Formats: sequence, C-alpha cells, structure tokens
Amino acid sequence: MSFLGSGWDRPLCRTVSDAVHVLDAIVGVDSNDNETKAASKYIPCGGYKQYLKTNGVKGKRLGIVRNPFWSFVSEPESQAFENHLQTPR
Repeated sequence: MSFLGSGWDRPLCRTVSDAVHVLDAIVGVDSNDNETKAASKYIPCGGYKQYLKTNGVKGKRLGIVRNPFWSFVSEPESQAFENHLQTPR
C-alpha cells in the first residue's frame, strides 16, 4: 500500500486553526442518517472555532503511536511521516 502521491505525504492542515476550520466545515447532521443525528449532540453550538486560543498548544506534549500502525509503510512513507512530526518543533 502506498500513500505517496495520494496526499498522505504532506500535512492536511498547516495550523491548528486550519484544522479547526476544516472540522467546522465537515461536521454536521445528515437528516437521512441516524448516526450523524445521534452524534450531533457532541457538536458544540457555535462550532469549534470558539475554542481556539492563541498559543493554546504551546508547551503541550503529543503522543504518537507508531507501532504497529506504521509498520506496513515503505521507507519513504515512514521518513515523510517522521519529517512531519518534526514540523511542530
């Protein structure tokens, strides 16, 4: 399985703010889908943007589970993943 060339070798969002804006755009309720109706109670009124804080993740630590999830990727894919983990530093 190769992710290279499919967009997985680069970040989907450049910042936390970008990610929140994407999340706000994709969450929602499909009136024909009982699952999204049930899950809608977890979507905050006013969206997620209201929780953005300047430097909100500064000083936070992130845990990244590598094994066994990344044991199936090729060396170039693994290197791209590791390079992206260095970006926030």
